[in-house]
Amino acid sequence: MRIITRFGIAVAGLTTMAIAVVWGIVDVDENVPNDANIGAGLLFMVGVALLFVGLIVVWTRRPEAANSPPPPSAN
Repeated sequence: MRIITRFGIAVAGLTTMAIAVVWGIVDVDENVPNDANIGAGLLFMVGVALLFVGLIVVWTRRPEAANSPPPPSAN
């Protein structure tokens, strides 16, 4: 459950991209050949943006110990 709350925005982006792919495959109107493809493409790009934002949010919320360099060796 913690992973879903931590990566919630990224998961929403992946879900949006999956919906866009299904929409592009299923909702094809033969009278207007590119109608569904344009909407699905725009929705897919929104999903990619959500995925990037979600990963950036997770990256910036790392603990400070992960951001600090490793201690020098005793050799």
